Amino acid sequence: MEAKDPYIWMKYAEADMKTALVLAGMSDLSGQVIFHALQAAGKSLKALIIEQGINPKKTRDLSSLIADLATQFPELVQFVPKAVKLTSLYTSTRYPVNLQFPQGESVDDFILLAGQLLKFAKDRIAKP
Repeated sequence: MEAKDPYIWMKYAEADMKTALVLAGMSDLSGQVIFHALQAAGKSLKALIIEQGINPKKTRDLSSLIADLATQFPELVQFVPKAVKLTSLYTSTRYPVNLQFPQGESVDDFILLAGQLLKFAKDRIAKP
C-alpha cells in the first residue's frame, strides 16, 4: 500500500537526492547517480500529485507525472524535454547495458533537473 502523505514522499525524494549528490563525486557510479536523480524527481512529482488529492500513477515516466500536474502547474511543462531524457536512462541504470547520455547532456544536468523538480514540489506542498 502506498503512502498517501506527501511529506513521506518528499522525505524519500530528499533522501534519493542526497544519495545522488554523494555518489556524484564518484565518476564510476554515474548510473547510480542517474537512478537516484530519477527517483528523487519522480517521488517529488508524486508528492505534489498527492497534495492535489490525486492518486499518483505507478510509473517512472516523469513526463507522464508532469502531464498529470500540467493543468494546476503549467510552468512544469518547461521541464518535459529533460524529463523525457532522464526517464529514457532508467533501464541503462538498472541493467548491464552501456549507459549513453543523450547528446549534450551530463550527469550534472540531470542532478540539476531533479533538484529543480524537488524544490518546485516542496515549495508548493502546504506546511503541516
